[in-house]
Amino acid sequence: MAGEYQRAQEILDAAMASVANEPGMQEETLSRALMTQLLTFYRERRSASDIISELEQHIRSIQDEGDSVVTRGC
Repeated sequence: MAGEYQRAQEILDAAMASVANEPGMQEETLSRALMTQLLTFYRERRSASDIISELEQHIRSIQDEGDSVVTRGC
């Protein structure tokens, strides 16, 4: 796993672990909030069609039960 993916996993693990320490927080809600924030970040830097294309690749990977890592730009 590339360094960026390891770092992203560490950040996600820490965020999910923090849910246990915050009364009223739920993993599902935090997951949606993280995805929304990431898409907002993407939208400021990329075209809508580019984002949609990448998301479609992730969706196809999920449907095929494969690994969802997209290696765009590598």
